[in-house]
Amino acid sequence: MRGDVLKTISSAKDVANAIVLTHNIDFVFIQTVALAAFRRCGHPTITIFADAACAAESFAHQLPVLTGLGVRYRVVPVAMEPGFRFHPKAVLLSGEESATLLVGSGNLTFGGWRENAEVWLRFDSEQDGTAPFHAFKGYLTEILARVPLPDAVTAEVDEAFDPKGKPWAAAEPAGDARLLGRAGSGTSLLDRMLDAVGRDPVDELLVCAPYFDDDGVGLRELVTRTGAKRTTVLCQPARSTLTRRSWEPSAGQAVLEQADFTRTNASGEERSAFIHAKLYAFRRAHEVVVSAGSANCSRAALIIPGRAGNAELQGIRTVTPAEFEEEFLGELKVTSEPV
Repeated sequence: MRGDVLKTISSAKDVANAIVLTHNIDFVFIQTVALAAFRRCGHPTITIFADAACAAESFAHQLPVLTGLGVRYRVVPVAMEPGFRFHPKAVLLSGEESATLLVGSGNLTFGGWRENAEVWLRFDSEQDGTAPFHAFKGYLTEILARVPLPDAVTAEVDEAFDPKGKPWAAAEPAGDARLLGRAGSGTSLLDRMLDAVGRDPVDELLVCAPYFDDDGVGLRELVTRTGAKRTTVLCQPARSTLTRRSWEPSAGQAVLEQADFTRTNASGEERSAFIHAKLYAFRRAHEVVVSAGSANCSRAALIIPGRAGNAELQGIRTVTPAEFEEEFLGELKVTSEPV
């Protein structure tokens, strides 16, 4: 969970186009930190899709110090139906020879890209094939349908996937796309997640998310429909919205475990950091199917189909139990102490 998005961007080579999806956006962080990372990877064009309300609020607050907006990078505000949010988080780095896609939980802020405990799934065109990238382009097409006057932005998206300048994009997608995204259409994210997990019985469902409904509907539906023999919910005390009221509908079917994440400063002192990661792990004897990305354990993220609900994006990865413990839980401090 210590994956550093800025290091991933800085270490990439010959990136021509960068596309970022975010809910919250910090323009000052972009200008003072993120743009430096993008310069090191090839000085690409940068298109950022952000939640319309969050972008407007941040813009109004930071306007006096903004530079480069509309010149060095483009921000595209996306509005969902009233009461819901544009909530996906992703970074596409598209070059001539290869591409990298990050799908995760971190917003385009200092916390999301550097400080918090976030989860990111990485897809590389050379190792993972082009299926995740074609799926991501399809998801961007859904998003563009919600953007007024989208022609200029559509041209930038098309350029990032143009097979003439990027031969990797010409390869036919093969295998599982490993992305679950919705942006105001189709079935619920929970339906799509359970389809990806498959029908075989689940031994344990593990939930790690910071935000829950006040009445616990999202968690209750997830637990009930998964039908796992055991459900474990990780909770970071004082930093989660999992209240007694939201826990009670699932308390008889799930157990609660305390989790924390620490960082160490230059003096060797540890400090607790916010666990902002969202992951849902479906354990079986010889495999764990992990759905990780932007979706909190809420009605708006998981349950609602059709035009309503949040826009969300999850990646899917199947790993061994040992790989899951090391890659996803290894840096968390999990105890059975009462929360």
